[in-house]
Amino acid sequence: MRGEIWRFAGSDGCAFLIVQHDALTMVGPTVTALAVTGNAQDAGEPLTIPLTKAESGTGHPAWVKITQVHTLPVRAATERIGALAPERMRRVDSALGEVLALSI
Repeated sequence: MRGEIWRFAGSDGCAFLIVQHDALTMVGPTVTALAVTGNAQDAGEPLTIPLTKAESGTGHPAWVKITQVHTLPVRAATERIGALAPERMRRVDSALGEVLALSI
């Protein structure tokens, strides 16, 4: 699931990028994910990563909101709608590391 964009039941159709390691997803009840927005106004925030229409799976421009970290139940994942290219996921990882003050 890591690097994929999913919709979750109970999230009003919002999309989330899974950032958690797949090994944890296989054994745990929750997954760590970042919000994905199609709202162009949100794109101006620092630490948003632009996505292509193909990556987002939404059919319109979208952005990953690095500062909006969510813990969601794995069982609530209902629809895989997109996936990031490896280079884009590295950008997300780097930005998330900055937000969390991690040495990557």
